[in-house]
Amino acid sequence: THIFSDKYLLEKIKGIFFIPTKYRIYSSFFGKEINHNAAFNLLKNEYSSLGIPVYNLTSILKEESLKRLKNNEFVFWRDDTHWNPIGIEISMNEVKKHIIDNK
Repeated sequence: THIFSDKYLLEKIKGIFFIPTKYRIYSSFFGKEINHNAAFNLLKNEYSSLGIPVYNLTSILKEESLKRLKNNEFVFWRDDTHWNPIGIEISMNEVKKHIIDNK
């Protein structure tokens, strides 16, 4: 988690997206639900004080991962920690909603 401090850069930021890890999304399947939001809260608190909204992609990715698991589909590559095309589409549709809402 990084907080930018460069004023020139901060003027250009319209919003920040918290991108959860693969483990955060699938942790409930291992009986280790991640309930702490320290990283997200840090981003939200720091950027909110600068008037920059922070959006959390965790819930949408968790919801979709549960739905898609029934069809043996995943939002991350099975052998990697990056989004696959399904995860990318879900996340970018959510980002698109926030961009359109904040024009």
